[in-house]
Amino acid sequence: MPSQQQCILSSRRVHELARQWLEPLKMAEPTTAGGTSVVIRILFLAAARISSVGAVCRDLSTGPCDQTVYNALAQMLPEDIDRLQRRLNACLRSQLPPKLLRRQRVVALDWTLIPYHGEPFEDERELFHSQARAGTTKFHAYATAFVCENGYRYTLAVRRVTGGTSMKEIVQDLVRQMRRLGLKIKVLLLDRGFYSVAVMKYLRRTKCPFVMPAVIRGRRPGPGHVPRGMRALRQRRVGWYRTRVKSQDDAIDISVCVACKRIRVRQSGTVRVKKLLYVAWGYRASPSSCWGLPRTS
Repeated sequence: MPSQQQCILSSRRVHELARQWLEPLKMAEPTTAGGTSVVIRILFLAAARISSVGAVCRDLSTGPCDQTVYNALAQMLPEDIDRLQRRLNACLRSQLPPKLLRRQRVVALDWTLIPYHGEPFEDERELFHSQARAGTTKFHAYATAFVCENGYRYTLAVRRVTGGTSMKEIVQDLVRQMRRLGLKIKVLLLDRGFYSVAVMKYLRRTKCPFVMPAVIRGRRPGPGHVPRGMRALRQRRVGWYRTRVKSQDDAIDISVCVACKRIRVRQSGTVRVKKLLYVAWGYRASPSSCWGLPRTS
């Protein structure tokens, strides 16, 4: 029978656990903002509210201003971004449950772009350039690897992405970090931002099964022209097919899953069918099992 014992977790205990999580950062003591404890409390409050440091500082009747907190953070954290990244990954690893590494896991690689409208701090490579979004083509970007277990998300590794960084280099670094942890990857689910021939060839060479949304590039064929490649597969029936994906200087033969999903249009109430395409290696399941994967356009 299930246990009837209840566990009450106080706010003070949550605060203590969060402080322990940040210990691998090895933060220095700032000369302003009232010390490390004050800065950390403001950061925790901003995280709890899903707000900014500036908004929290404006709401506090007593305390430092947001610029003072930013200056204190600059003193607390190392100037070397690579060193800070290593410490952040150490923080993530320190709280992973041991049972997470005991068997193979389905791992997802996510891609996050944060719009930025200012100028780079020191070097133009600090910013990642992509398609326009929120009125800008400049972003602060990072990639994460995570596992979902019993409704909880465990982030295994994080990597900062700068201008000029290849997708293969990002995936290679994240996979190496996970294997260094001793994690066995059952299948890798990748965001459509990682779609490239170089990434597919690297994962196949390292015998890492993967699935990712296919990206249809190029102009649509005009009247009287027969569609080729992914556009031709989009007209096929639901199932698995083999095709050749090409880049400017490379190519790979890969399996493609053609799946369908019914979508109800809110305005009209009608139901339409949308074709979804996924490229995969080392993974084979029914097309309907791909419905929960990231969509492709």
